[in-house]
Amino acid sequence: LNYSAFSMAYLILMKLLTASSYTSVEALVGSLFCSRSTILRTLDQVQLILNPFQLEMKVRRNYGLIIQGDEWSKRICLIFIHKVFAHENKPQIYTGAFGALFLNQTDYPQILQDQILRYFGKHPDITIPNIHFVKLAQYLALAKTRSSHAGEIHFSADQIRQLHSLPVYSASQTIYASLPAYFQEGVTETDILSFAALIACCMTVKHPSRIPENERAAIEAEVREITAFIAKYYDVSGIFDDHFHQDFTCYLYGLHLKMEFNFSSDAEKLPGSTKIGLLSADISSLFALFYKVKHGVYLREVDLVDAYYIFNSALYKNNAYY
Repeated sequence: LNYSAFSMAYLILMKLLTASSYTSVEALVGSLFCSRSTILRTLDQVQLILNPFQLEMKVRRNYGLIIQGDEWSKRICLIFIHKVFAHENKPQIYTGAFGALFLNQTDYPQILQDQILRYFGKHPDITIPNIHFVKLAQYLALAKTRSSHAGEIHFSADQIRQLHSLPVYSASQTIYASLPAYFQEGVTETDILSFAALIACCMTVKHPSRIPENERAAIEAEVREITAFIAKYYDVSGIFDDHFHQDFTCYLYGLHLKMEFNFSSDAEKLPGSTKIGLLSADISSLFALFYKVKHGVYLREVDLVDAYYIFNSALYKNNAYY
């Protein structure tokens, strides 16, 4: 979302997410130096920002506004807003409750990031793209400052079993054990699980052998279904080789993990391109059509961009570029 067009919405959301209870419209008017009508006019934009995180803004008469939803989703949303302010309005990060959430007045964020980098540098079985390392460090700081809300994070038995079957759970345990004593005080199993879930949503699976067996077969079958669906419209014989199927299986598994744990991607839009691979763009559209027809799922633009690069790579290897 464009910050300049949504700046007031981000400021309101920042106030609501860091509040301990209901926030009145009058309190927002006083803290943001704007009119009541401006606040009320902006509330639709606030909900628009909240939608991908499955959070909802509620209005209660005589009480005010409050954000409702799972604590995990609130934390992911807070990290996203921190990123927005870091890029667009940095001085705001260091003021008030919002700054305290991420311990920006101390050296802790850098210490946390160093420990995370040190761990994954020694454990290549989990691959984390560079863009996510900061996110992981921010989550540890956020989990500490919101520790009183940890009981509001709920994982199903199936989700817990899934996290235990992946190397992310032991990674979470080891990283927590390496942190300064301040971050180890009062750590619960929920803290370990939620950090493991974030690692799972951020990691890149390099080979299908890293996918648990009970899930791998279903993902591989889905890849075959997608390529068969595309083959109805295009002659793609010989294009989708074994290497492509392996890469795409890993990509889909990553999407499944993000969906399983309600993790909203915060990938930025890419700048406009002067060259569009027409064939690979059309195949990406068919990829989206497959999910719309079979599951009723409408893929967002960031997912289609990722799919475009995968399909374009397969076509490029087979001299079908542009």
